[in-house]
Order: sequence, then structure tokens, then C-alpha cells
Amino acid sequence: MHMFAQAAPSRAVLVRGTLQVRGVPHLSANSIPALYGEYRWEAVGIPVWVVRDELFLSPEWTETPFRSTAGIRIRAYSRSVMTGEGRRTVFALRDAAYWILAETPSETANPMPFLETLVTRLAYFSAQAKSPADLSFPAILEIKATD
Repeated sequence: MHMFAQAAPSRAVLVRGTLQVRGVPHLSANSIPALYGEYRWEAVGIPVWVVRDELFLSPEWTETPFRSTAGIRIRAYSRSVMTGEGRRTVFALRDAAYWILAETPSETANPMPFLETLVTRLAYFSAQAKSPADLSFPAILEIKATD
């Protein structure tokens, strides 16, 4: 009998938020209302914003292939930025109801499992919210290991 080791899922924990904020970094000067949270995943902090307003991304953003864990293809863009914490990659994901922006350290090997899980869980939380104001970030994201 052969036993194959499977990589254990990892866990991202919401360490700050859900907060209502005005102004989203990495976009031109703005006072866009958004929800803000920060996750801790694989020993790094990942700030996340959810924006209901339509965003117009500048040419620095490049289209990125993306598919949610449910297999749903959504528009996704990324760009590299320099922050006080060093070089980071910002992702902008367009769900049917909102934009999700997430900022990951550039050295993060593969942020896609985190982003895919976040999109899927936020879609579920959004469907359960009685109104847009009731949306909140999931406290824990169970992220499946990738091959």
C-alpha cells in the first residue's frame, strides 16, 4: 500500500478589520469608501480593501489570469509598487458586486491560493449579508494547498 503525503491546508487569519475607510492606496488620489482588513498568512501581512464603486485602473495595471475556487473567471489585474515595507504586488479583482484589492509581498511564492479563497468566501459572505453595509471579512480563510 502506497501512502501519498498531501500538503496540509494553510490558514489566513483576519488580524485587523473589518473597518470602514475612505481612500484606497495604489489608485490615483481618492476618497473612495471601502472596507479594510488585514490578514496574516504564511507569516506575512496582506492588506485587503473591498470597494463597491466602479474603479478605473491606470495603464500600470496589467491583466492577470484568475479563476476562483468555484471555477468562476473574473477580471483581475496586478501591478508592482514600492511601500514602506518594500516591493509589493497589488492585485485588483473585479467580482460582480465589488472590487477586491489585496497587497502581497513580492517574495510571496504564489498568492493565488489566498486570493482565490478570499474571492470565494467574500462572495458567500456578500450573498448572506442583508445589505451592503452588513458585509464583513471572513475571520479565517482555509486555503487549500496547491500541487
